Amino acid sequence: SFEELKDFLEGYSNQDKEWGGKFQSSKIQWLKAGIVFLLLILNKNYRVDYTHYGRTIIAVITNEISFSIKRIIRKKFLDKNTKKNITSNSFIYFPLQLEPERTLLIAAPYFSNQLETIKNIAKSIPIEYKLLVKEHPMQKVRAWRNIEYYKEILRLANVELIHPSISNEEVIKKCSLVITATGTAGLQAALYQKPSIVLADVNYQTLPSVNRIKNIEELPKKIKLMLRKKISLDDFSKLTNIILENSFKIDELSNSIKVCNAFYYGGFLFDTKMDETKVDSFLNQNSSYYELLATEFLKKMNKK
Repeated sequence: SFEELKDFLEGYSNQDKEWGGKFQSSKIQWLKAGIVFLLLILNKNYRVDYTHYGRTIIAVITNEISFSIKRIIRKKFLDKNTKKNITSNSFIYFPLQLEPERTLLIAAPYFSNQLETIKNIAKSIPIEYKLLVKEHPMQKVRAWRNIEYYKEILRLANVELIHPSISNEEVIKKCSLVITATGTAGLQAALYQKPSIVLADVNYQTLPSVNRIKNIEELPKKIKLMLRKKISLDDFSKLTNIILENSFKIDELSNSIKVCNAFYYGGFLFDTKMDETKVDSFLNQNSSYYELLATEFLKKMNKK
């Protein structure tokens, strides 16, 4: 049923939100990471490594202060200049993806300049439609984007920038079409029987509701085509069944947070040495997770 499929997809979204709320969220872990990092920099052997060139206590502290100030100023700009409510009736939705991130830079290298992608979409949509763009909520861990980036989006006549706190679900329910490079918004769109266009290969592109384009010049024609597309919920249901048949239940995101808290100061410092005793202790405490992971992988490898 629709409700079962909705619960299936929302389960993933809720996990994602929970991870986003816990990653780099502890002030105590941030303070610990800062002290450890500053002590690392004082070590002469650490500084002679080429990849650590230029890291001094003054440079690191200055950079951290600058980062915090940028994040506050940019967030205030977003709060003041983006729409908190969706008022447009006919619109196409383009959610910005987190940058830098492998899902964009490696999976969709020709569309890594999202600002140019927005401009190309804006030039391609029918005159009666608007393009709604939403910032990725986890972009906060990168201190958001440069304010000029947002201003350039706001200057586009048929484009509206909406607040990152608005849920994807709310926007997708009301939109006519979703366009994404490699994001899961195209999969969410299928659940709500909305068509989507993807700009690179994704694992759900076999859905009839999804159109993969390889040439940006095809965009105007593909947009018109997909706006007329009728979507069946059965297609999404079939894909969901395939996923369930070839997967197993495991809380990967919660384990990721545990790893960050145990070894990387809540995600604030990854340049650390992992103590063997501490690793053994962690694996013993979380043995059920890794035993399940190993068992399921072996099942898949041995399956004929």
